[in-house]
Amino acid sequence: MAYYDDLVAARNAAAVSLRAAMEGSTVAGGKPNSVASGVDHAEYVKRLRETIRDLNEQIIAAAEGPAGDGPWEELSQGYPG
Repeated sequence: MAYYDDLVAARNAAAVSLRAAMEGSTVAGGKPNSVASGVDHAEYVKRLRETIRDLNEQIIAAAEGPAGDGPWEELSQGYPG
């Protein structure tokens, strides 16, 4: 389930970044847009939210598996020889 765990870790990291952007005024996203700084803070926050939404969708899909029956792993065996 490394894929699932990686998705959850990525989502959690994005959520931490979003929280920092919303709480602090010293990181990207925590300030109003400014031409002088060259950073689009509103777009940064928007992209973090979109990233979290996309990762949540991928996490749900990974948890359900292709048949909607939860996590799964495909195994194959060669012909005995």
